[in-house]
Amino acid sequence: MWPFSSENSGGRRERGVLPTSPNASNAGSQPTVPDTSLAEEIDVTLQTVTRQPQRLGLHPILRISLIGAISFIAGFGLGSAHGATTAALRYRAENAHRTPTSRTGWYLYGKSRNYHAIIGGVTEGVKNGARYAAWTTLFLAIEEGLDRARGKVFASRQDREDGKLARGQRDFLNTVSAAVAFSGLYGWKNGFDRWSAQRLTRSAVRFAVPFGLAQDALASLRGDRPWYVEWVMGRAGAVERNKVGQEMA
Repeated sequence: MWPFSSENSGGRRERGVLPTSPNASNAGSQPTVPDTSLAEEIDVTLQTVTRQPQRLGLHPILRISLIGAISFIAGFGLGSAHGATTAALRYRAENAHRTPTSRTGWYLYGKSRNYHAIIGGVTEGVKNGARYAAWTTLFLAIEEGLDRARGKVFASRQDREDGKLARGQRDFLNTVSAAVAFSGLYGWKNGFDRWSAQRLTRSAVRFAVPFGLAQDALASLRGDRPWYVEWVMGRAGAVERNKVGQEMA
């Protein structure tokens, strides 16, 4: 018998085949199929999330991160300008009793003042940017929570089973409600009195109404019309159909 040869059930010899046990041959004859249930579930979830209408056409995590980053940049710019000016004035006040008397002294004085201004500006800018980003993220999170809550309340039973939300519930009313809640939390955190809290709430509402309507207009252009736009268009369509029916009659 040739080495590295085996006989099959018909007695025919095959050269170059290693002898294997029956169990190994049976295991090799049935290839292992990878479990794709988890991958399919993830794919369905991603498709469901992608099909859901979103504000500004962006996923909530991406939208909140992007607007939070913009808020941090704006807060850093404002805070760094204020911090640099304050640090420079503080340095001048602390060293007013020992002003330089020579050109070299004034050069070193200006260099040290600029150094303190840069340090103070960067420090205050980071603090102010983080504060802006945190409050902006809180407002957007409240808005997204209200959107999801209304979407679940007005969703049909089939949509709830499929993990979908009712369409048309992301409107300016949620934006205004989130602004009112945000102003209350901000006033409570900073210890505002009654009149200051009311003024802050009015300012928040004046900001939230145009901001929410702008988001509704953008959603309408993308095809995700809010409920009140659908209602107005439905009423207009019904009036037009009635008029056409009367003319035909």
